[in-house]
Amino acid sequence: MYLDVANQFAHNPAYGLDTHLSTTIRHGAFEGDIRRPLTAEGLLCRTRKKVFYVPEMTIRRLSHLTDGEQEHVKKCLVRFTMRVEELIANYLEKLLLVKSRVSPEGMFDLFCEADSLGNVSETINQDTTLDEVADRLVAQCWEMTDSSMEKIRSDLSNSARASVDSAFTALTQTLEEKISRERLLPLTDAIVRARTEFHAAVDVVSEWFRRPTDLIREPFDFDIAVHVSLRQIANCYVGYQISPILDVKVGAKLPGYMLDGVCEILFILLQNVLIHSGYEDLVPETIVFARLDNDDILIEITNSLSDAICIEEWRTRAAAAMARYSHDSALRLARKEGGSGLSKVWRIAEFDLRRPHSLALTVSDDRQFKARFRLCDVGTEN
Repeated sequence: MYLDVANQFAHNPAYGLDTHLSTTIRHGAFEGDIRRPLTAEGLLCRTRKKVFYVPEMTIRRLSHLTDGEQEHVKKCLVRFTMRVEELIANYLEKLLLVKSRVSPEGMFDLFCEADSLGNVSETINQDTTLDEVADRLVAQCWEMTDSSMEKIRSDLSNSARASVDSAFTALTQTLEEKISRERLLPLTDAIVRARTEFHAAVDVVSEWFRRPTDLIREPFDFDIAVHVSLRQIANCYVGYQISPILDVKVGAKLPGYMLDGVCEILFILLQNVLIHSGYEDLVPETIVFARLDNDDILIEITNSLSDAICIEEWRTRAAAAMARYSHDSALRLARKEGGSGLSKVWRIAEFDLRRPHSLALTVSDDRQFKARFRLCDVGTEN
């Protein structure tokens, strides 16, 4: 019986733990916060068609170096970048998952053996109701989740921190093998700052892995959700600072329980602007529009598309994405990363916000992509 409960607790496509991890942590947030202090100091190379490029910030800092010295710096930064990316991939693809036959290294270990459930079975007798049994089995799932999160916090604070510290040390040592410390000073100063900020970022990310205690939320203004989402984007995508035109006029407060879900939906829609607009080094022009339409919230996010994008191909993709915005497709994709994340938008609206909703994607002839999301019957408060 416990295994059946644990399986639903872990893998239910609507409410399961793995779906929550996919939506709130593995879909950009974890890697964004881990990369942010390193990207902000120009230490991570960008890749374009499998070719590494040193950030412009670093090129400017080291413009006094010879061509040979700059090539040495690039090789060192590429190795550093690869070590960091391997660490992030290990967490996203192996560790921050529910442990199973498919994911044997997953750190969320819920499926214990029957003989380890003695503390639960001892509380159950012939007078225990079915509801009480269910409550105790779910409580056991939470106890094992809490234990798993404690191990994850420890792993991040020790293993992840040590791994990147080792990469910092190796970076400095290999740089100084061919270039004097004095000539590297602008870069080594950046490494010192990045190391300090990385430690702070690990502390913040580690705290994500605790059971929330502030479950009661006050009604909120929609503007707050917009600014929270923009801050999340800024944290995750350093160097691609998005500064949209805000046309937000929602003259009523939304129920407090909706705050997290609305922020996550806005984050995913804004994330798509940066990832899928076809720009490599520029941030697309973006407009965030929101209105209260009777008792519905209408959100429109419009952004330009680069000249490299084929409009007809994007229209085909948009039609396919809308066709997948349905119960069966969304639940099947909700636990997967990559792509547009629209299945996660559907799941959040359907099961977290529990309101009717719709999504429309359009591409205009003047290369404007628009995502139009409607959340119905929100129950606003004046």
